[in-house]
Amino acid sequence: MTRGLDHSDPAIAAVWSLLNRIPDPCHALSGHDLSIVDLGLINEITRDGETIRVSVTFTDPSCVFSYKIIMDMEDLAATLDGVSGITVSADPYPLWTEDRLSDKARTLFAEKRTRFGFVDEHQSLGASNEGSRL
Repeated sequence: MTRGLDHSDPAIAAVWSLLNRIPDPCHALSGHDLSIVDLGLINEITRDGETIRVSVTFTDPSCVFSYKIIMDMEDLAATLDGVSGITVSADPYPLWTEDRLSDKARTLFAEKRTRFGFVDEHQSLGASNEGSRL
């Protein structure tokens, strides 16, 4: 469960659901259906009145798509009743690691590693590779 995901607040639950529909641009370009939630970019979602605050950590601090991802998140406000705005903060900490991946993303990363020879095929596909930025 993600910190800040208050299931009793319908606005936060709606934002969470919509964030799960925002594709990660890098993976979308390569034909993979992974969302920013699948990648574990979301640190926290909180509410302050009619403003939703979302804290994200990118897989790489110099991500060329960070602006697009932030704009996509901010654009969600117009689709939500009772929400006047979404404020996104890009936070460098906690550092992103593969431990943040969803099961769907973890499987894809393991398949890519195996396909490109980065792991022994006998290793578990679900093994964590902390700190990897593949």
